[in-house]
Amino acid sequence: RPVCEVCRVLRHAARAALACVLACIGCDAAAEPPARWRDCTEPSCPWLVTLHPGRFLMGSPVSEVGRLPNEGPRHPVHIAYRLAVTETPITRGQFRAYVRATGRRPAGGCNAWNGRAWQVDKARDWEHPGFAQTDDDPVVCVSWHEAQAYACWLSLKTGHDYRPLSEAEWEFAARAGSAARYAFGDDERALCAHANVADRAARSALAKVQTDCDDGFAYTAPVRSFPPNAWGLYDMHGNVWQWVRDCYADQSYESAPTDGSAVQIRPCLERVLRGGGWNNGSDMQRLAYRDHDRPSGRHANTGLRLARTLP
Repeated sequence: RPVCEVCRVLRHAARAALACVLACIGCDAAAEPPARWRDCTEPSCPWLVTLHPGRFLMGSPVSEVGRLPNEGPRHPVHIAYRLAVTETPITRGQFRAYVRATGRRPAGGCNAWNGRAWQVDKARDWEHPGFAQTDDDPVVCVSWHEAQAYACWLSLKTGHDYRPLSEAEWEFAARAGSAARYAFGDDERALCAHANVADRAARSALAKVQTDCDDGFAYTAPVRSFPPNAWGLYDMHGNVWQWVRDCYADQSYESAPTDGSAVQIRPCLERVLRGGGWNNGSDMQRLAYRDHDRPSGRHANTGLRLARTLP
């Protein structure tokens, strides 16, 4: 009888332990976000894509065509955390929701193409960039400060901490496992099938062809007009430059962090831009290409993309 009692207790404990394990498995499954989701239900809420931890080589090899000195030395980076990244650059419609909700009116003035040259025009802004856009086009003429303000608003709206990506996070996301010049390979002749760049379609706008193909768009294109990269992110090449968190500090990666964090210095006179715009040719569309500008700068080819760190 004492042995039977011990068996009963053990069986009861085993059932309880099994129930606990199954409950924990269920909790983990529920906590794992889907590959694509959003934090609020309004149409103005951006869709997110989950990126899992990984390692990659940041920068370009010395043999890469079009390489510049500030893209090296090539160095390993370990992203040891999960990221939720907006599936596309933030659109005009999404930015308009922020403007209406906050009453904030971003100041006018934008560096725009006037048919002959890039020139700051006080009449240009995110609503009037100098060319027609839909609400599905990426917002342009947005400064780094305004990108930060939009991220703050979206954070308050959703209860999650949104922010621009670090430069390392951006390249990790853009490469999506690729070590080539572009996410789709090394052949620049394939650019027009994958991105909105300065091509034959832009001849009427720019009076020159930088990439000899035709993507069908002279200025910005609605997001998702081109295939996503291997991780489901759109417009990581072309369409609009994207602000990132890093200060542009050095002309090389000699002291760059290797953990995905952003370079922050004081004073931070310039911030880094990534991705290339609708007016740029093949060299500037490369995954390793880096640009930079004053945080107050607004340009008709510059927008933003956001991310948040997942637990």
